[in-house]
Amino acid sequence: MKSPQDLVFRLLQHPLRLLSLRSIVILSQLGVIILVLTLGVWVWVGVTNDQYDQLDRRLDSLSSFGDVNTLLRSAQEGIGPEPTEGGLVRTARINGTTVSIPADIVLPELSSGYADTTIDGVEYRVRTITTGSASISLGAPLADTQARIDGLHWRVFWICFGVILGTLLVGWVIALIMVNPFRLLAQQARAINAQSNPDEVQVRGVWEAVEISEAVEGMLARIGDEQQRTRAALESARDFAAVASHELRTPLTAMRTNLEVLSTLDLGAEQRDEVIGDVIRTQ
Repeated sequence: MKSPQDLVFRLLQHPLRLLSLRSIVILSQLGVIILVLTLGVWVWVGVTNDQYDQLDRRLDSLSSFGDVNTLLRSAQEGIGPEPTEGGLVRTARINGTTVSIPADIVLPELSSGYADTTIDGVEYRVRTITTGSASISLGAPLADTQARIDGLHWRVFWICFGVILGTLLVGWVIALIMVNPFRLLAQQARAINAQSNPDEVQVRGVWEAVEISEAVEGMLARIGDEQQRTRAALESARDFAAVASHELRTPLTAMRTNLEVLSTLDLGAEQRDEVIGDVIRTQ
């Protein structure tokens, strides 16, 4: 029965043939960067919405029709209402009567709910509550909220930037200590020809790459020893062939000379027998 690891490897066998260690590292970096950017955008939007929600809850806690009577009484008696804190603006409208605190800033008449408006170049977040002919609006400047949002946005930006930069540095280190040694090993393996003394494989990096390089270096050493023995055997064979050729050349030459004498000269019976005897002795 095959193990789960073997099954997974068989499923990924064809895609893995198209990938290299460098491409896997690059894809991993891209995956981390995309994840960081996605989370960064999500946090960016969440920070903005959270700050607006806090401001809206603050406006909800301060919006009350109970303050309308106080505003109207102050307007009728000519008593200036106390100034608000944090630049808050409260405007009440009842039966055509409009009262605002502070008096020099009047919030525009808006529909019920939340809205942004600009008065004299200042942006306000306005909460409006309407009941019949009466409405009360409470506005707060957006400057402080926007400053907090900008500060949090910069924090999110620098965190994402640091994570992305760290991812790139980690990928570079991985490529330096793990990918490059294997590439160097492949280059040196391709450069090795049938030479008598192959160069040593110099690879430094992760333990696996060094182990492979040491194994290849041992294999090359054995190949070099075999080549030395083969060369010595070939040299011995050449020496033997040269000696044998020299030793065989002399009797063969003598036999050839005797045969030429027999075929070209008209010898007597005694001389012919002597030449034939010499040929027989040469064999």
